[in-house]
Amino acid sequence: MRPPGLSDVALWEASASGMSETALREMEIFDGLPLAPVTRADVETALEAAGLGPDDLIGKMPPLSGPAVAASVAICALLAGCEPAQFPVVVAATKAIADAAFNGLGVLTTTGTAAVTTIVSGPVGRTFNSGANLLGPGHRANASVGRAIALTARVIGGALPGLTDMATMGQPGKYTFCFAENESQNPWGPLHADRGVAPEQSAVTVFAASGTVEVTNVHAASADEIVDTLAAALFLPGTLDFDRGLTGGGRCLVLISPDWAAILAADGLSRAETCLRLCSRATWPVSALPPGLRQPLLAARRRDGLPESGAKISAVESPTDILMVVAGGVGTKQTLIPCWAGGSQPVTAVVDSAVAA
Repeated sequence: MRPPGLSDVALWEASASGMSETALREMEIFDGLPLAPVTRADVETALEAAGLGPDDLIGKMPPLSGPAVAASVAICALLAGCEPAQFPVVVAATKAIADAAFNGLGVLTTTGTAAVTTIVSGPVGRTFNSGANLLGPGHRANASVGRAIALTARVIGGALPGLTDMATMGQPGKYTFCFAENESQNPWGPLHADRGVAPEQSAVTVFAASGTVEVTNVHAASADEIVDTLAAALFLPGTLDFDRGLTGGGRCLVLISPDWAAILAADGLSRAETCLRLCSRATWPVSALPPGLRQPLLAARRRDGLPESGAKISAVESPTDILMVVAGGVGTKQTLIPCWAGGSQPVTAVVDSAVAA
């Protein structure tokens, strides 16, 4: 596999005039969907939007540490249908995925269902869907930027199904999984501000998602009822890590609707306080597990010299293991996104671009 470079732009121009799917497949430049035509002018415009030269190295893209050179990443983004002005978001996500804390090697090669989720926040998020159906179809920025990130991992990073990407089943999020925080209806500060980025800046946060779970309680009218509902949803015995006694990968991303966020804020809860309460309540006695899970867990505790009496399992060890994002439209439907169980930390990167802002 050979990552593309700026000198290959003529190749992409040729693709607009009928390069066959077979030829693209042979170059491992393919994800099952039609690819958009790319011109030299498009690449130059994208690079200009990000303030990058064609040979600038953005990072080493996992899983095979392929050099993510700016022109190569721009070509992947444009092939995915990404508009040049949104290329800086792809650049920021590429940097975040390349960060060792994200563990891209594990995320992109696991037999699990892990997919890279990209959360856009700050001014650049205004060009993305952050409201109704934000995880569904119908918005080009969400679809194309998420696809660009996945295609970059495939073409440049070498995440090829059956060769390096060994997912037993995978998930639709491996095509595209990108959305924006609903800052206009967010009673708290932006997500990236809680993660060390200036509120007025734009940023992306990448998260290793194992899938999505719908959460609802039409009767919840208080902060306590909301937190209890979310805690109950985090009880996912089938995802139990026997060594750590944690479910759902030990981290989670919680998408809170504006309706529920308003209730939480009206009851005086900040995002941090909500996560603190959720952490404390997302704990269950080992006796709640079915025997086939309870017995191996207790055996693991005996092996490690830990007491069996009063043993508990949890969804998270710390409130900071919960990413809580206000997103979506009207209604009381929430989305819980458990983390990949292999071990990954969310990573936030600044979007550097006057154009994107």
